[in-house]
Amino acid sequence: SRFLSRDVYDRLPSTMEKILNRKEFRPYVRTMGINIFDLPDRVVDEERVAEHHAIIITNMYPEALEREEMQLYLMIIGRMLEAFMPACKVEYTTVDAICAARNFRCHTYRIIEKGWFGIFEREDEIAGQQYHPISIPELKNGETVTVTGCNLIHKKDLPVSAYTDAGLIEYMDTAGLGTVATRTGILQTLIDRKYVRYSGGYIIPTRKGLYIYETVRGMKIADPALTSGWETQLAGMEQGKLTQEEFLEGA
Repeated sequence: SRFLSRDVYDRLPSTMEKILNRKEFRPYVRTMGINIFDLPDRVVDEERVAEHHAIIITNMYPEALEREEMQLYLMIIGRMLEAFMPACKVEYTTVDAICAARNFRCHTYRIIEKGWFGIFEREDEIAGQQYHPISIPELKNGETVTVTGCNLIHKKDLPVSAYTDAGLIEYMDTAGLGTVATRTGILQTLIDRKYVRYSGGYIIPTRKGLYIYETVRGMKIADPALTSGWETQLAGMEQGKLTQEEFLEGA
């Protein structure tokens, strides 16, 4: 889950005070700009905690970590801090121009207030594939400008890259398929049943998998919303918020 229960949230200030006082974490604290004893509670949602709350640090500092392990620990701390920081304010600009009867478009952005972006400065999180941090002059609608140069570039479209383990599990998370505890097992089941296989570091469908896909494509059972909806309802049954009869009536 990406949320915390209220009891975990209430213990965070004392945990953060103990851990973040260490010298290796001071750069994060300076970047935060928030009071750890008055943390925003927007990450608290009892209904969406599911089997386990979001991954956070404990009040025990890990000793004798390898370099890679410490990097992972720092990533968890940084991501946790991002969740409590102010919004990153970004200005996006799209410029449409016509030259020699051809249409041109430019996407650019600039950061107005860093907010959570100041921790890791992950530009892909705010820019995507279209926008680039290039500087453009101030322009007005309908303005005519002078072309100072041009060139022609020939490119080829490549097929969309296949999923890696991490990429597929991230997609399953976004689509609401499975849970944190079951997604890896679901992927292994697909491999064991020979619906997908590894090709290098990527996961690709087998002929058997493609046959199954063509068979169920368009059916309700192939809709991710069906599975994610059932997951939510089954969690509700586990918590006593939904009866078995109510689930079966809506299935």
